[in-house]
Amino acid sequence: MQEKKSNRTLVLWLLTIVYMVNFIDRQIIGILSPSIKADLGFTDGQLGWLKGMAFALLYTTVGLPIAWLADRYSRSKIVAVSLAVWSGFTALTGMAGNFTSMLMARIGVGIGEAGGSPPSHSMISDL
Repeated sequence: MQEKKSNRTLVLWLLTIVYMVNFIDRQIIGILSPSIKADLGFTDGQLGWLKGMAFALLYTTVGLPIAWLADRYSRSKIVAVSLAVWSGFTALTGMAGNFTSMLMARIGVGIGEAGGSPPSHSMISDL
């Protein structure tokens, strides 16, 4: 019984850390907006697209198919792949030199992060 409880605790802590990274990654464009605007010369409208639509559109539409996959395949693998995908696209966001490349990177972040919550919620409910 103690082993099961320690496994549940470990899984909960790992998923909490993954969610914290997810949350920070969602907020980073907003936090760095003044610096991005000054460095790359983006307009307020472009920053709005990066903070809102580019991310949210894919995050919400890809979340449903990923939730479907989470019911049929390994949820822990889906979370791991999603973490790798959104981390990679976050790195590409940092390397972007123009609006189009940053927009594509933020879309990739939204797709990757969409795979974090549905499988995590399912894993927690199983525990």
